Amino acid sequence: MKTQLFRLKIVFLPVLLVLLSLQSQGAENNINSDDSLQKQIEAQRRKNLIEKMAVDATKEEQRRKESAENYALKIKSLLKSNIVFNPEGLNDNPLVEVFVNTDDTGKIISRSITKPSGNKLWDEAAIKAIDRIGILPLHENKITRFVFGFRPRDASQ
Repeated sequence: MKTQLFRLKIVFLPVLLVLLSLQSQGAENNINSDDSLQKQIEAQRRKNLIEKMAVDATKEEQRRKESAENYALKIKSLLKSNIVFNPEGLNDNPLVEVFVNTDDTGKIISRSITKPSGNKLWDEAAIKAIDRIGILPLHENKITRFVFGFRPRDASQ
């Protein structure tokens, strides 16, 4: 009987070891599967966050662009009302570009022509319009340096 038990132990022990090994591997697979799932979830979260940040950045850029365009229209309107010049004698519509520097309150500190139009009278009219204004409305982003372009036919409309 002892030999039979010994034989059973010899036969069943390897089978038992195989079963335990398979059970252990199954547990590891479950752990690995859980880790893999967690990694996939985290990767998806990162991807979603990056996509959201990109959308938010695009929206912010669009808002800033619209803000700048609105500000430029406001300044253009203000300048148009302060320009004194009759463009009837001109054959073309020359562009003068003027650099304007303001302080934190919008008070114009300095202005200078960065690109003359080729028509001295028009250039002077643009500078005088800026001088008449004296203080520009504040830009929401606290920008204090600007380059404005002026054309006589735009100003007379």
